[in-house]
Amino acid sequence: MSIYHILFEKVFSFLMLKLENELPSNLKYHNPAHTKNVIEAVIELAGKEAIEEGELLLLKTSALFHDSGFMVSHENHEEHSIAFARKFLPDFGYSAIQIDRIYALILSTRLPHTLFDPLSSYICDADLYYLGGHAYKFYANELYKELNSLAIIQSKEEWHEIQIDFLRNHRYQTKTAQNERNGQKQANLQELLSTGVL
Repeated sequence: MSIYHILFEKVFSFLMLKLENELPSNLKYHNPAHTKNVIEAVIELAGKEAIEEGELLLLKTSALFHDSGFMVSHENHEEHSIAFARKFLPDFGYSAIQIDRIYALILSTRLPHTLFDPLSSYICDADLYYLGGHAYKFYANELYKELNSLAIIQSKEEWHEIQIDFLRNHRYQTKTAQNERNGQKQANLQELLSTGVL
């Protein structure tokens, strides 16, 4: 077992417990399961694109922290997530250089995406992996429930139009996601266009 794996497992156990206990219950999408899904997706992408282990540690840690700011606020959650990373990661042995790169990776996930680090494409694709998955409709509905509970989205009809626009304009950045997710993403868009409201 590598030092990188041990380092990540310790911070994972710590932060996941906080997320499970402190995230608001109305977050039907941005919940601990989403965080785990993004971690799994960056592991998959990194494995298929031969990312070395030290870089994978940065990706996994960024994925772990990227939505932790929802414990504070739905608005500007990326800044809150970065603040948590800066606060807690030194206690787990992360260096200042590693934390600065994790900062850039978390910031990259803000929409619209801006790639601040060479690894940014991996976390951005992982964060929106569901768009090109067979469970797209489930996750889109969970996100609708969350945004509706916060009065950000008012109706299913409004959400339907937003989703069509988002799927049309979204672009995966990594070769793996492009090759393995674009086909199903297009199928998800066609289903939206043909069946109406989610």
